[in-house]
Amino acid sequence: PIMHWPMPGVGRVRGSRVMSWDCVCMAEVGFDRTVHGGLTRLQSCLPPDNYLVTFYVTRERGASPEEDLRRNRVSSRVRLTPELAAIGARFQRELFEEYFPFWDRFAVDHDRGGFFCWLDYDGRRVSDQKYMWYQGRGLWIYAHAYRCFGRDPHYLEIARKTHAFLLEHGRDEKGYWRRSVGPNGEPTEPADGMGYAGMFVAEGMQELARATGDNEILDQALEAYRLSRSLFDDPTRTAKPDYLPVDYPGIRLLGHEMVVIRFLNQVLAQRADDGLRKELEEAVAHVLGPFHHPKHGLTSEALDTNRQRPDDANDDFFLLGHAMETMWMILDAAPRLGDPSVEATAIERFRVHSDASWDRERGGFRTAVSLSNGPLPGRLLWHHDEALIGNLMIHALTGDERALEEFFRIDEYTTRAFRVDGGSGPVWALEADDDGRPPERVSRMGNYHLPRRLMLCLEWLAAIEQRRPATPP
Repeated sequence: PIMHWPMPGVGRVRGSRVMSWDCVCMAEVGFDRTVHGGLTRLQSCLPPDNYLVTFYVTRERGASPEEDLRRNRVSSRVRLTPELAAIGARFQRELFEEYFPFWDRFAVDHDRGGFFCWLDYDGRRVSDQKYMWYQGRGLWIYAHAYRCFGRDPHYLEIARKTHAFLLEHGRDEKGYWRRSVGPNGEPTEPADGMGYAGMFVAEGMQELARATGDNEILDQALEAYRLSRSLFDDPTRTAKPDYLPVDYPGIRLLGHEMVVIRFLNQVLAQRADDGLRKELEEAVAHVLGPFHHPKHGLTSEALDTNRQRPDDANDDFFLLGHAMETMWMILDAAPRLGDPSVEATAIERFRVHSDASWDRERGGFRTAVSLSNGPLPGRLLWHHDEALIGNLMIHALTGDERALEEFFRIDEYTTRAFRVDGGSGPVWALEADDDGRPPERVSRMGNYHLPRRLMLCLEWLAAIEQRRPATPP
């Protein structure tokens, strides 16, 4: 079958040959190009319900600022090699022929809005609870797919229904975001005391606002963000993740800084705000400053409420996957910060955590480690997803061949360890044992890290192809 990338200017593989987007469209698919007063469209001769060939490009006055920023950051040393193009073609198949059809069939609540994530590999629903993290995350995925991959109205409809469901059922009487609700929105758990639920809802809303240009939705996102920040900054807060060795009131988490950085960087792409930019700078400074362990050279997961380092079991506990995820987010935000050292520091610390967590004997990333007691067992898909994003970004920005080799190695391991036959098609396990063996049955499927990895990597591959011509055959 002829496969295409749903974005402008990206090469594809036909055998060992990389062909340009225009060549594929004009010569093989039957697109004709029309220009109407600066609006360029590639018009398909095929049915409008074929996502592979419809409405990939609507570019007024050239590329969007986001596309320009990403493309202009790509190093002139980087090329879209046949190997990278082949991975891109596979990522597209995994996204549009596997991920979205599975979720559309088994997990999207098309009637009421939201997502059912408590699923086995075959799509069998284990629970019909709607966990709030996954509602906000799913909103981001579908809004981003709509915005960046063809503006398919089906994705927008899912995003809008999820948004409406969240507004109607997601908050308690004080306005805090619940941890979970039933299929019809009935309360089943109290508010999330850690604040993560509100942050994921905020991220999803800001992406929907960006996709639709709706400032009211962006204001709703900022309201959810402010409420979560009030929880993060509460010195009396007692909620903590279960994985931490020690808890204390008002504990400061690396994950809090991470989601703030990601949210603010995306909001600033659509609304200039000096106050929000300062908050972004502060969050980055916290990660690169107090959270950086001066002795071990790693990024701590937890500090006390004053961002001091208590002498306890948390001092040598590191969630290495969170650190790698945070570093690529800082790398992505670096142009907004006006400090060239931020990009270099983020790249270096990403590599340090990657080296510290990769198992050289059996392969795969060990996500968490206590220097006193050793690594926690198992492998987690999300860590590998974030590592793929980070390595491709570093290669694109610097031309570093080591990052490209890491990208290839992690991709091979991730596919081998986590991709399984789900009965109705390939799906991805969220975890595996130390030998890279996923469980036979599961009770949850992921709707965030995997599709985000596939989309962001496709976008960076597009930027690489657009920056310079593809490598000749």
